Amino acid sequence: MLWHLWHDTRRRNPFMTHMFVVGDAQTFIRMIHMKQRDAFGYQWLIPFPGEFHFACHMIHAEYRLFWEALLRPIAAQLGKKKIKGEHTVAEFNRHEIFYLTVVQAAWEFMEGQFPEINTRPWDVVEECKEDVSLRTLCDFLLFGAAPYLTFRRLIRMPPSKERRVLLNKIIKLYAWRHRASHKTNYGPLCFHAMYVFESLSDELQDVWIQVYCVSIKGHAGRNVALDHLMEKVNKAAKQMLSGNATESRIAAIVPQINVVHRVETMYDDATSDYHFNPNDTGDGDLLPDVVQIKQYLRLMMTTRDTTQPDVSAFTLQEPPLAQRPWDVVANAQTDWAEYAANKCADFSWAAS
Repeated sequence: MLWHLWHDTRRRNPFMTHMFVVGDAQTFIRMIHMKQRDAFGYQWLIPFPGEFHFACHMIHAEYRLFWEALLRPIAAQLGKKKIKGEHTVAEFNRHEIFYLTVVQAAWEFMEGQFPEINTRPWDVVEECKEDVSLRTLCDFLLFGAAPYLTFRRLIRMPPSKERRVLLNKIIKLYAWRHRASHKTNYGPLCFHAMYVFESLSDELQDVWIQVYCVSIKGHAGRNVALDHLMEKVNKAAKQMLSGNATESRIAAIVPQINVVHRVETMYDDATSDYHFNPNDTGDGDLLPDVVQIKQYLRLMMTTRDTTQPDVSAFTLQEPPLAQRPWDVVANAQTDWAEYAANKCADFSWAAS
């Protein structure tokens, strides 16, 4: 199918030399394998990782790392029976909202205990390292939530070289967080994505930097990753077709969505009482959950036995080394260099 797409596009754009193709992990890895098998034949192909799906799996990795240590006890306390340690991309929204609710509550709780967490976070990490409960909260916030929130915020903003540099740093960080959480597809994907980007010419890197995210309706702060755009276009096409969504009908209606989005943007701009609020997600009021989680954290931390710092206030037991998120990640990080060196030896092609 890629060959047909390439030749069809080349007929209409005879001077085109390369094609960026965006996809989820499965699609991306297949393209990597195609280039490994036939580097010359697929020299024109530049695999582009879908960063919406990447964000979904970042959340999944954090759930795996902190499910037993923190997220499961809080979900049980709030009676969130639909929140699971193992969830699918289709359940992403629900699990991201719960995750971000816990992040807000935990951050406000830690601010109350350590006001310097906003200005000197590493001092707080050092102060909490001997207390398993406080260290759990520190690691959850500073090494998991902070990179994730940064990644999601950068994707929402207009593309730039500086933001792309930060995004790439987070992808490198998640190479071993995915490895630590046994996400066997996304660990290698981090390596492959960086290999492809770093081996591009400056001109092709500039293209990547300019197009990795887009605003569908032109609202600042509402950009989405390209694979998220594809998901939205697919959903809009199916809605416009009222359920009778064949491949040919979808292909025919997709160009019309470009017109629909432009009309919607013009309507928004022309409506005097329209005020775009990027913080208005359409979700219900999450403040009651934040308050309840903070109360739970405060209760657990004040009633615990401080003479036993190795006993978690959330699980009421001493977690084995294999269940301490910081130990799990550190072990994965230790063997990452050898893994990356072996992967480099496997490559016989450059991206361009």
